[in-house]
Amino acid sequence: MSVPPANSQLPALVAVSLLTYAAGWAYLRLSSNITVKRVVLLITLIATAALLLTIMWTVGGQTTWPFAVVLLVSLVVRYKNVAFCSHCGATARGSVFNRIRFCPKCGSKVRR
Repeated sequence: MSVPPANSQLPALVAVSLLTYAAGWAYLRLSSNITVKRVVLLITLIATAALLLTIMWTVGGQTTWPFAVVLLVSLVVRYKNVAFCSHCGATARGSVFNRIRFCPKCGSKVRR
């Protein structure tokens, strides 16, 4: 029994990655449960990063350390810039230089 080449699994990896990201994004947009949203955000970011690293390794044969470090730093920044309104449950994204202080949906103060 032979093992199929790694590149033949690439479409399935891309599909799983896109589905994971889409499901996480949809839950973050549609749900108002803040406790679960924090967990879903973390799982979505980790799953997307793991699949991206797997895809890069599959295509290139290896993943360089600088790429993995840049990916990790960008995910930490993304995680830190997302805030959830404790009043209405809305998801708000800021940036490194412009942190979200008030909910764009209801105007109440956003806690981190």
